Amino acid sequence: MTATLEKKQLRCRSKLHGIIKLYPNGRRLLEVHCKNKLCVDRHSGIVVLHYFDLETGELDHTNRFRDPNYNNAGQAGKSKG
Repeated sequence: MTATLEKKQLRCRSKLHGIIKLYPNGRRLLEVHCKNKLCVDRHSGIVVLHYFDLETGELDHTNRFRDPNYNNAGQAGKSKG
């Protein structure tokens, strides 16, 4: 997918719920970070992003990749100070 022109975050005080992304071709997609074990295939350290078409409400595509903040101990990495 091409670079986005505009991003709008959907959040409450404590959590980012999703991001609406507007693309140059006029498409608008909602990006949602999914933590469901069925989506991550039960592998730890995997980030899953679902992209929904705002016009139809249908799932457009899904991206999976390794979490760069995940360490071998099985926890999200924390900076040491």
